[in-house]
Amino acid sequence: MSQVCADCDIVFVGGEFDSTCLQVLMASASHRMMTSLLACVAAGRLAKANPELHILLIEQGPNNYQEPNVITPGLFLSHQAPGSKTAIFWKGNKSDALNGRSPIVPTETHCGLTEITVSINFLNDFDDWKTEGWGSNDMIPLLRKMETYHLACGRETHGYEGPLNVSYSDKDKFPAVARAYLEVAQKRGVPLVQDKQDLNTGHGCQTGVRQDAAHRYIHPLCNNKRLHIMTATKVVRVIFEGTKATGIEVVADKDTEEDANQTPYIINARKLVVVSAGALGSPVVLQRSGVGEAERLKKLGIQVVSDLPVGSTYEDHNLVLTPYHVADDTETIDPIMYQDPAFLEEAQAQFAQGKGALATNWIDAGSKLRPTPKELEEIGPAFAPVWKSYFESKPDKPVMLQALVEGWLGTSESSALHTGREIARRLPQYRGEFKPLHPKFPEDSAARCVKLDGPPDVNNVKDIVYTPEDNKAIEEYLRQFVETTWHSVRLVGTVLMKPREQGGCVDSALRDTADPTLIIFSDLSIIPGNVGANTNSTALVTGEKAAVIIAEDLGLNLD
Repeated sequence: MSQVCADCDIVFVGGEFDSTCLQVLMASASHRMMTSLLACVAAGRLAKANPELHILLIEQGPNNYQEPNVITPGLFLSHQAPGSKTAIFWKGNKSDALNGRSPIVPTETHCGLTEITVSINFLNDFDDWKTEGWGSNDMIPLLRKMETYHLACGRETHGYEGPLNVSYSDKDKFPAVARAYLEVAQKRGVPLVQDKQDLNTGHGCQTGVRQDAAHRYIHPLCNNKRLHIMTATKVVRVIFEGTKATGIEVVADKDTEEDANQTPYIINARKLVVVSAGALGSPVVLQRSGVGEAERLKKLGIQVVSDLPVGSTYEDHNLVLTPYHVADDTETIDPIMYQDPAFLEEAQAQFAQGKGALATNWIDAGSKLRPTPKELEEIGPAFAPVWKSYFESKPDKPVMLQALVEGWLGTSESSALHTGREIARRLPQYRGEFKPLHPKFPEDSAARCVKLDGPPDVNNVKDIVYTPEDNKAIEEYLRQFVETTWHSVRLVGTVLMKPREQGGCVDSALRDTADPTLIIFSDLSIIPGNVGANTNSTALVTGEKAAVIIAEDLGLNLD
């Protein structure tokens, strides 16, 4: 695969350039962006269908082929560490809703991202988009196409010949605390399901696994001399002749290669330009190219190519981490996070055999939850309209995902709450709450944090009854600590696939609603509504759909 490509048939735009003057949703960023995993899926499918096509993927970061922190499940959190070379940390505007905080939103910077969690999609996620060709009946065949499911035979919602292998990690390494979580969750009324990816289960618990798109769709095609990946490269803008996209302007990335030549140059695309820089990067690239809200672009001195509400909407998944004390002998990811040399040496030897602590991401158990009638009443009336319009009639839609992260995600020096806490209080490993990172309950409250010297009497633990004062403390806690769920790698909804009169930017064929000859878009920025899944699986199947659409345009047969 070449690092230099003067022109091509199709270019997938990933690398991102200085964006502070245009970013609609974020105040500032470190100005780095990735080639989306959707681009890996689509490009891989197209290259396999027609090896004669000249296809170029632009990637700002380095090549991720066989990188240990990419292919090793137990190292995935290294991408979130301060100073990470594979992540961008966007700094949002300060918000009163967050007690004046600026949210930090991470996205990633190398080919196909760093991992995937093979997680759930739901029928209603697709049907709610109300877009022709994108309903559940259209998308289920593509979900099946992308996976090889190793856990059971004959599951109608699963595939058995796709590039992504779905299997359990080292079963012998399944931690005791994860087993205990699943047992307690069942006792609390959350059913254990064997297949949480059956597209219909909105309430249940199970274990999880991961793989990555670049290694499954792109790297296996390394002998294709017409498939190019240009790494360490930022995209300045899309080049237009009238309203036809004819190429891109790029510049080398000094953050990746210090001595990189900073002279911009043009790459021509004979057939198609595909914008796939993610839900934060795509709007920025488009606006610099003249595709965006006309009034904003004119103020910035940018010639308007197409007047579209690019970047005016945004959705993400929110996260709150609530830490607990556990017994000293509880097995956790901490030795990996703190880079314990002896532990890592042994773990790496085991991983070479597909075993051990590095063969799992240490998020081994979780639950998809929907509130009970009593919990809905306790949540209060503000949530009622959302429940009635979005969740009530769709039992496959979970309101939240609760997962057990088997380790400390703060620094070594420090740093649906009710349901999670009640499960935690019944785990044999539980030794109390870590007070600095829990709500500041009144000292005389039954909800106040505790510290235990030994295991709880799990058979006699009573549910905590929360007072209005307790719930107020929880609200303040959420404002202070809520953050993105790392799914910001695949944020949604900034270049909406909706009718123009509803604020849409692209149609069901992923083209500009104002001028269908203009350009094609391929990332989760197009998704017209959030999903009840890890957005990675949604991104993968959207990449499969983009490949189908492009193949139809080019007269290719993907099968």
